[in-house]
Amino acid sequence: ACNDWGFFQIINHGVSPDLMNLAKETWRQFFHLPLEIKQQYANSLKTYEGYGSRLGIEKGAILDWSDYYYLHYLPLSLKDYNKWPALPPSSREVFNEYGSELVKLCGRLMKVLSINLGLEEDFLQNPFGGEDIGACLRVNVYPKCPQPELTLGFSSHSDPGGMAFLLPDDQVFKSAKETIGLL
Repeated sequence: ACNDWGFFQIINHGVSPDLMNLAKETWRQFFHLPLEIKQQYANSLKTYEGYGSRLGIEKGAILDWSDYYYLHYLPLSLKDYNKWPALPPSSREVFNEYGSELVKLCGRLMKVLSINLGLEEDFLQNPFGGEDIGACLRVNVYPKCPQPELTLGFSSHSDPGGMAFLLPDDQVFKSAKETIGLL
């Protein structure tokens, strides 16, 4: 999977399925809020943190056609709760708990990968800050588009950092003809 797709699926990883579902549902509720409320958390050019949208920005251009949210989680000096959504009411607590669990998972996975590569267990994590690792959270939402031939979904890109976790909805599409069903 890693050679053909550039990622692999991990299961039985210790992050509660209930927490993962709650995080997805809480984000879904946020993205269904009126635009005026979402824009109260608009991202800034300085930090890129907050809510953003690529819906209909340029007429005639092929767009990503997505709404997104970007948050700094670690280090704590970058964590700005003013950019974290306050609605729905439990969102900050849910996203904080979910982020905490992902950071733990990342640490465990980096150690396992290091050991299985014959390296010291902290070898992969050390270049990213060791125990003071940095972490951010990006959520992408792809609303139905009235002109799908003009959209990309999400353009080709590389995720910054050492590790990226994907929490998909029901399916991930590699192309219009290839679908991966996820459990």
